[in-house]
Amino acid sequence: MSVKELPELNKVLIITGMHRSGTSLVTQWLHTCGLHVGEELLSGSVSNQDGHFEDMEFLKMHEDILRDEGVLPSGLHADKSILPTEYQKSRMASVVAVKNRLYKQWGWKEPRTCLFLKSYKEILPSANYLIVFRDYQSVVGSLLKREFMPIDQKFLARDWFSRKAWIHYRRKRKIAKHYQEYAPKYLKAWIVYNQAILDLIINIPKNQSLVISYELLKNKSAEVFDFLTTKWDFELEYNGFLTIYKESLISNRINFINYVDDSALIMEANKLNDSFVHYLEQDFKKDNLL
Repeated sequence: MSVKELPELNKVLIITGMHRSGTSLVTQWLHTCGLHVGEELLSGSVSNQDGHFEDMEFLKMHEDILRDEGVLPSGLHADKSILPTEYQKSRMASVVAVKNRLYKQWGWKEPRTCLFLKSYKEILPSANYLIVFRDYQSVVGSLLKREFMPIDQKFLARDWFSRKAWIHYRRKRKIAKHYQEYAPKYLKAWIVYNQAILDLIINIPKNQSLVISYELLKNKSAEVFDFLTTKWDFELEYNGFLTIYKESLISNRINFINYVDDSALIMEANKLNDSFVHYLEQDFKKDNLL
């Protein structure tokens, strides 16, 4: 199905943000408020115990496209946004069309969506974007911890002597090596994802996007809910964000900056960070949410 053949759009909410930015938490909240976010959702894991709330159909499709383009399916090592082929875009449009036929209002969350925002802007010109922002220090730190966890668990499952050697001698060196290899890569990914989001914000009408954070939702979920239901006309039932928020599941920041030798990369990340803080504050003042 081509983009031009899509039926009239229903209310569609695209929940977008970089991996480890709180998109799962925000989508879980919206799911409890009654938003349809997928027929089959990615189940929980050690790093997302309450579930990822990712629509498996979008997830598998995005992974397939990334593989076709020679990019790892995680999307964490993409060095730019992806421009799908006409065949790939037709597949994306078909998935959207089916959901539009089935649901009056619906949405999805899948972090790799950030890499395809130009195409979704064309496929869904009237969609609303709820953008979940988290600073690069927290995101990169969370990714480093998540990706190191299987290594740590492997050694902790060994015999008593091996565990002691790992805990007291080897783990610290392995962490340093892990950070040195992956901190720059994850920082670049944060820049790619968030630059794509920023480009989207600039190129769509101002009333189609709202920048939030899960930290903000702890105190402002009623205001955000009111925005979704009055400004964007979603039919939802309010459920307080704190009913699903668990502070114990939020990872703490770690200091990884010393493992990134490229100062230009840090400068670019700081500039993007400042832009999103500006949009976060501007959106909430504009819509009287603060």
